[in-house]
Amino acid sequence: CMVEIDPTDKDFFNNSRNHRKIAALERRMNHLRQRVKDNPNLTFDATECGALEWAIRILRKVLESHPE
Repeated sequence: CMVEIDPTDKDFFNNSRNHRKIAALERRMNHLRQRVKDNPNLTFDATECGALEWAIRILRKVLESHPE
């Protein structure tokens, strides 16, 4: 099922609000990365960190394709 993007929906635009949200995700990812570096046995944290890294990359691509 494909989701159609509403062109009036600001959540898909490359704007400061979305940059702040991505920055928050990056802070969480960096926190998890440091925890895993300090303790490699934290496999759940490593998995979450990897998922955040993937999501941030995808979100950046979406924002790049929808300039404000």
